[in-house]
Amino acid sequence: AAVKAYQTANGIPSTGFVGPMTRASLNSSTPTTPTTPTTPVVLNGEEGFAEYRLAPQPVNDMNIQRSSDVAVYGLEVKAKNADVSVERITLDVTASTTNGTENPATLINKITVKDGSTVLATLPVNSSTVSKYTGTANYYVQISGISTKVAKDTIKTLTVSFDTNSIDTSRNVQVSIAANGVRVV
Repeated sequence: AAVKAYQTANGIPSTGFVGPMTRASLNSSTPTTPTTPTTPVVLNGEEGFAEYRLAPQPVNDMNIQRSSDVAVYGLEVKAKNADVSVERITLDVTASTTNGTENPATLINKITVKDGSTVLATLPVNSSTVSKYTGTANYYVQISGISTKVAKDTIKTLTVSFDTNSIDTSRNVQVSIAANGVRVV
């Protein structure tokens, strides 16, 4: 409610989300006093959005021989219309065995999101950070606090990597981005 009130008072479309226009207004070094304009208000800045897809790297590896910093998923994010910031990613993670599926927290210790070699966010994986979709055998994790900028009309590739408890051939782990699983502002 406070964000919408601020946006309305400052001539910004009242969405309730702190996007580029609201952020620019908040970061403005000159304090403003709300007045009734006598001329039309011209808004500087544009709202952006992002397109995302599976990156060509890392490639699927059915024979992983290590248990730390294993790159498992690449995500390309393209900023459209304005700069955007990637804030959160929701990953669908399924760990399958010959007996069915299991909670991925039994296999994965940590999930890291990187931009090249720069670590953007790390999530310790345990039963409280992995959630199960209601009525299914599928699990997901949300990685927040990524806060990486993607400049307008450019593509940034983020890599997701896992640290695992152990590697054995009786498990298969599938990773994908959930529907609407990338939050940008």
